Amino acid sequence: MEAEDDPLLQDVWLNEEEEVTLGPCRTAKGPRLCGKCQWSVRPRTPTPAVLTSSFWNVVGWVFTNPYSAGLILFLGCAIPATLALVMFLHYPALDIDISYNAFEIRNHESSQRFDALALALKSQFGSWGRSRRDLADFTSETLQRLIFEQLQHLHLNATPLGRARQKRSADGERTSLSSPDTPRSANQTSRQPRNAPSHWEYSNTVVSTNTQTHAHWRIELIFLARGDAENNIFTSERLVTIHEIERKIMDHPRFREFCWKPHEVLKDLPLGSYSYCSPPSSLMTYFFPTERGGKIYYDGLGQDLADIRGSLELAMTHPEFYWYVDEGLSADNMKSSLLRSEILFGAPLPSYYSVEDRWEEQRRKFQSFVVTYVALLAKQSTSKVQVLYGGTDLFDYEVRKTFNNDMMLAFISSSCIAVLVYVLASCSVFLSFFGIASIGLSCLVALFLYHVVFGIQYLGILNGVAAFVVVGIGVDDVFVFINTYRQATHLKDLQLRMIHTVQTAGKATFFTSLTTAAAYAANIFSQIPAVHDFGLFMSLIVSCCWVAVLFTMPAALGIWSQYLSPLEDACQAR
Repeated sequence: MEAEDDPLLQDVWLNEEEEVTLGPCRTAKGPRLCGKCQWSVRPRTPTPAVLTSSFWNVVGWVFTNPYSAGLILFLGCAIPATLALVMFLHYPALDIDISYNAFEIRNHESSQRFDALALALKSQFGSWGRSRRDLADFTSETLQRLIFEQLQHLHLNATPLGRARQKRSADGERTSLSSPDTPRSANQTSRQPRNAPSHWEYSNTVVSTNTQTHAHWRIELIFLARGDAENNIFTSERLVTIHEIERKIMDHPRFREFCWKPHEVLKDLPLGSYSYCSPPSSLMTYFFPTERGGKIYYDGLGQDLADIRGSLELAMTHPEFYWYVDEGLSADNMKSSLLRSEILFGAPLPSYYSVEDRWEEQRRKFQSFVVTYVALLAKQSTSKVQVLYGGTDLFDYEVRKTFNNDMMLAFISSSCIAVLVYVLASCSVFLSFFGIASIGLSCLVALFLYHVVFGIQYLGILNGVAAFVVVGIGVDDVFVFINTYRQATHLKDLQLRMIHTVQTAGKATFFTSLTTAAAYAANIFSQIPAVHDFGLFMSLIVSCCWVAVLFTMPAALGIWSQYLSPLEDACQAR
């Protein structure tokens, strides 16, 4: 509010001007006190009247009449709540867009190249080139025979006799694993055999030869050496730690329901105890091989650590060996500060006929499963090995968790600001409540316009900033209305006081909100989807906030000044 427009300050300024005019002479009513003083009384400028018209008279009456003001407050709460219910019940839920596509420029050359690269990687991921050495000579005829045998096992599992036979077979298999015939090397360590459930345990589910054969999800692990100056990951202690972590991942109770089961792994007999799930794509397959019937299987399920240097020399012959280690490793320097590992998960899941069969439902099931690894992997780091984990779904989970934590911080900051509003509003609970409510309800209206009217299905990650920005802008508008109304005590008529408040505070907050909304709206022309959605949402929320405060606060002030202000003054006087 302009200082010269405030009638409260004009009287003070007039008195100051009179003192400057008088100088050192003292004034009194009547003739001059001395001949040196040339003083004459200056006429006071009358206090400017509030501009009124039929429209403004209606505005003043609406906001000062308790029934119409109460109706405005009711509609101000009911309309946003109704729009929110319609949006949440009859429209798809807003999801947080955390994809890389939200930050790429559509139809840009760099975007097209990235899409081509992603397509090439997807093609490679479908066949997966990082296969183990012992599966390279696997023939299609043997594959067909093993698939047929596994289907026979599934049929036998459906009868009590078949389950009894399978139990005896599994017991014999565990006995053979506990007494390997190969000699142990000097740096091998001994472990107790693990008891794993029998393979292909899917009761009352649809299982076909296509179940979990397409790799669609992954967990990526990076093991960093630490704790000494050398930082070499290829030590017995560190390799044993990494092997234990990978085995814990495979020992998850629901791992067999989601693991990747390519047909090629049916040749690996030791994997029968894991329902023929593909082991992690890791160098542990070379360091911890298994032996069965005089044949070596590089599956990482062995109990003993093989010779480190010999295993590295064998692994270096693999065409993709250097993906697992850092760039400093070579034939002359067999040291690496890190080791990569990858665990693949397959689709379609049991009870689904194909990857496309209820794909969203399959994806949700996997997401609910894979996030259970977060608590496990977060505790696996030791003084010698630091464990870093990731993957698309784990990344999404961590981002959503961080986003929700930020929203909780916004709620806490809003609560603190609500206390500040309560103090600055002369401890008026009524004004504080409707001031904060007008800001919060305006967010619901902005979400409705953003999601339903403009048809945007995702809430960009940048839009989380709105929770902090709208609180600051909205509280500023609330303060302007409250202070303008309380300073206009020279207007004894309640309607004139309300008209003055709406004219002065409404004009001031309109231009500030307009410039802010226009600045955000300029981002709508951006080709980056995340920036475009952010600009649209912020311009909507700032505009809705101004409209909500414009109608809510005058109505709240009208009721407060007539009924609640005397009660609050009486309570504070006691």
